[in-house]
Amino acid sequence: MKASQDKSLLRRLLLNNLGYKVFAIICSLVFFYSFRSERMGTRTVSTDIIAINEAPTEDFILVSQFPSQVAMKIEGPMSVLKTIRGEDLGPLVIPITDFRSKVFTFDESVIDALPKTAHVVKFYPDSIPMRFERRIEKKVPVEVPIEGSPAPGRLLKLPVTLVPDKVLVRGAESALKKIETWETQPLYVDSLSPGLHELRVNLLPPKIPYVTPDEEDVTVKVEVVYKMMERWFKSVPLSIEGMESSKGAVLKPGRVSVHLSGPEEFIKTLTEDNLYFFVHVSEEERQTGGAYQKEILYSSLPDLTVPTKITPSKITVVIKPPE
Repeated sequence: MKASQDKSLLRRLLLNNLGYKVFAIICSLVFFYSFRSERMGTRTVSTDIIAINEAPTEDFILVSQFPSQVAMKIEGPMSVLKTIRGEDLGPLVIPITDFRSKVFTFDESVIDALPKTAHVVKFYPDSIPMRFERRIEKKVPVEVPIEGSPAPGRLLKLPVTLVPDKVLVRGAESALKKIETWETQPLYVDSLSPGLHELRVNLLPPKIPYVTPDEEDVTVKVEVVYKMMERWFKSVPLSIEGMESSKGAVLKPGRVSVHLSGPEEFIKTLTEDNLYFFVHVSEEERQTGGAYQKEILYSSLPDLTVPTKITPSKITVVIKPPE
């Protein structure tokens, strides 16, 4: 009796919802077969190396030449490999933990985003030589290249002054031995007006690797001056000040020769009629009349322009007293 009941219970367990059970078994077999039969393969992907840790001591500097990219041969299911992109795997950070290391060897530990079902078969390159040098420092003179020239009639006063005139440079010993000076960006002087100018000029980036200056820029003190010249004006008319009218006075002579020294751009444009040279008559002299020796005066000359010689230096003024 009991055996009959057990068989009946087993039959119900097997046959109840038989269709659902058969469907579940078929699905399981399909998924199992698909997983077991998925094609495996390899794919080569490249990614950037843009972050490299510095040497772990201030006394040494890493001078190895690192490639900008590394290629990886990755093995795994093809469906996974198709989704892998180089930009998703990198950039790779090269961990430098011991300056005594001679070689860095790539392994999967530098890749954080690699899918679990894939692994790297080989890196290209698979290793990088590690070379360290002593870090030293020295001061080198700063040089500023001059571009252009001031406007005609103006000159750049040389040499220019740099503050500071030397910069402290730090870096690998072999690199610093090649550096004797450090250049700035060009100093353009075309538009500078006459006078003293203080300009900030940036230092140029390093021309060789593994060196760095302490300064970013320097002050350049530069002075632009006028180009000077001398010129004779042979017949400059004289005027009389202190009298409403010059009809009652006679100048002997009425014109003089004047030698002027000053900026070329001003003196070149002058003529005798542009110059104002005169003698001064006092009220007493005007009322008394007579002949008087007078020094020649001047006004309204351009900036920095002066007479260096007047011929004759004195003239005679004959004044007729009022009636």
